[in-house]
Amino acid sequence: MDTISLHPPYVGRRELRELPEEVRRFEPEESLTDRSPKGLGLLGRVARESPDWLRPGGWLLIEVSPDRSRDVSALMRRAGLGDVRSTKGGVEVSRVVVGRAR
Repeated sequence: MDTISLHPPYVGRRELRELPEEVRRFEPEESLTDRSPKGLGLLGRVARESPDWLRPGGWLLIEVSPDRSRDVSALMRRAGLGDVRSTKGGVEVSRVVVGRAR
């Protein structure tokens, strides 16, 4: 593949109860969390497996909350992706972490 774009669940198990009620009431739990302690279970798996899916030079793009961008960047680097960086959203906070397959 040339590009994989993902907006996965990334809320940690313990953080679910801290979310605003309007989020907890109307969003399916599966869309919020992968049930891992820090919400990084699925993100780690995608980062680890993406080099097998992407052609050399292909991109992995993951939309995350600003407080997860450092962790996701580290996961991508450990998976062997290069050119890892965060892009900023409309409010000047990190929203998408990108990495390139080698």
